[in-house]
Amino acid sequence: MNFLDSAAYDFRPDDLAVAELDEKGNLRAQFSRGQFDHLVHDLAEELKTQAHPGDPVLLVYTAGADFFAAFLACLAAGVIAVPVPALDATRLKRSLPRLDAIIKDSGSNLILTSAPQKVILESSQTENPRIFSSAVKIVSTSQKSIDSSLIKNISSNSIIQTTAPFSEIAYLQYTSGSTGDPKGVEITHEALINHCAALKTAWGYTSQSISVTWMPHFHDYGLVDGLLMPFFNGTPVFIMSPVGFLKRPYQWLEALDKYQGSHTQAPNFAYDYCVERITEERLTAFDLSKVEVFSNGAEPVQERTLAAFYRKFSRSGLRKSS
Repeated sequence: MNFLDSAAYDFRPDDLAVAELDEKGNLRAQFSRGQFDHLVHDLAEELKTQAHPGDPVLLVYTAGADFFAAFLACLAAGVIAVPVPALDATRLKRSLPRLDAIIKDSGSNLILTSAPQKVILESSQTENPRIFSSAVKIVSTSQKSIDSSLIKNISSNSIIQTTAPFSEIAYLQYTSGSTGDPKGVEITHEALINHCAALKTAWGYTSQSISVTWMPHFHDYGLVDGLLMPFFNGTPVFIMSPVGFLKRPYQWLEALDKYQGSHTQAPNFAYDYCVERITEERLTAFDLSKVEVFSNGAEPVQERTLAAFYRKFSRSGLRKSS
């Protein structure tokens, strides 16, 4: 079964699906379910003209709805998504070799990306032909827009189609490559479905859940728990940038309050980071009493960290059960 077909998507076209926050925590863009489905559908239809079922397709995006739509479009089109970090123009000497290694290992000859990233990628192709093969086609999805006239005519069912043949592999999850060449793991649709089903039970997701995430989408924790779990559950997600969190960690907690977030996640260091960096004066600026789950993973979970986080933010309404 395709992961898209397994989602408990009680389709209501006017309900919020995805919202994107800027680095200051303000709402930058939002998509209703109808709008987001149209975007994914359009991308999938175009992707079918660019790749064959089972082909690997690299996704080079910064955090946001455009990556999420492109990833789901890959699943709908039956191709294998390959999430990778966006390129930083100031750190190309490190990031380009990693990208090149992933291109060679995955066998991909197509990159989906945003307009700003396409500029960096094309410049890199020209300036670094030995590192970055010019045979790789780069397609920007930034020009895709929502036809509001179509939204009014959406039926009660999602328009994302999964009738095309698809690989058993949903996506390739690559390691960071910090100690050697990046290594890819094949994640099947079946594994992804079982993973999300387990998370739904473990974290108590309901039809009223609201997710807030800043976790990098090219890591398994941020991709699955942060983005795919809300889609699987049929509930909205508010996406922050990892850079925004690192610069202003309090904005994560403020966003949970402002947007009524019930579920969120972070590795252990982030909880220590909040305890150390968020001032006492800010503790009354947000209310965490409605947060049901702060999950902690991807690193060893430290009891002292959980105790310190609860001790500090209980003054902001944090419940120990969360």
